Amino acid sequence: MARKARIQFEGALYHIFNRGIDRRDLFWDDRDFYFFLDSLALGVERFHVEIHAYCLMTNHFHLLVGTPMGNVSRFMQGVQTRYGGYFNLRHRRSGYVYQGPYGAKLVEGDEYLLALSRYIHLNAVRLKKNEDRPVEALVDDLRAYRWSSYREYIRTAKRKDWMTYGAVETHVEEMMSRRRGAYRMYVELGLVERDEEFESLMKKGAGIIATQEFIHSVRDHMGLEASDDNVAFRSVKRPVQADRVLEVVCKGLGIDREELARRRGSAWARGVAAEMLCVYAGLTQVEAGRHLGMATSGAVSIRRKHFAEMRSRDMTLNKQAILIGHELDREMA
Repeated sequence: MARKARIQFEGALYHIFNRGIDRRDLFWDDRDFYFFLDSLALGVERFHVEIHAYCLMTNHFHLLVGTPMGNVSRFMQGVQTRYGGYFNLRHRRSGYVYQGPYGAKLVEGDEYLLALSRYIHLNAVRLKKNEDRPVEALVDDLRAYRWSSYREYIRTAKRKDWMTYGAVETHVEEMMSRRRGAYRMYVELGLVERDEEFESLMKKGAGIIATQEFIHSVRDHMGLEASDDNVAFRSVKRPVQADRVLEVVCKGLGIDREELARRRGSAWARGVAAEMLCVYAGLTQVEAGRHLGMATSGAVSIRRKHFAEMRSRDMTLNKQAILIGHELDREMA
């Protein structure tokens, strides 16, 4: 049976999760954790998503991700491919890294953003081995856990410039009348009083965490189909044709197709084109290379990495890339 397409639209919010294949460890040491976080940071820069919370465990991860541009699939493909390649190369292994495609549940932000952020952060201590430990000990472990965004929220660790904290903090301040330390109190209260209604919703197999009103509004807005209670909507997003991607890239960079094809002097532009072909046309690096006259996927990878380095230093190029991305997102039908 074919895997159902992701629900994707501008402004969508998701609970994203995955684990190592056969429940094996996905992160072997600190270096692995740091590389995955770096992959998230790069994904935020490339795809303009918003990460509201994360928790990385030894054999799995949880993310709370907003997508202003409706591109969760491209974002997660980039993150998981980059980390998977690194993991196999570093640990001298081959084959699958993840148990399968990542899980992504659409979330109704106004209703469940806060509860989901708490759920994600509490994953750090909600372990079988901790079932009989006193709450005080769990609080200490939660505040000390290095691989979640909780310490950043309670300001015992430096905040990351690629994270988005404002939405969660606004929700909790409104709920708790702007009390000092409101988020810390809200999350740690979850160690004493479990939100059984929300946890029941989390355990359901449906691909959405929302009220029925929200579900109906999404269907009406997007003209999507659903069957029974497993709300796996059919996405209406489609990749942009490769020729159209190249046309938009050339227009955005102020060059013509002939210049893009030149081997000398156009390496920077070919890097932009390679990135956009992979992201917006959904091409593999080999396929992108064929469109650009590049012989190997390695050559395409080098050009993409060089482009990422250049746009971090060149604000003009970065602005051009953002505008090209916006144009291509509008092209997706």
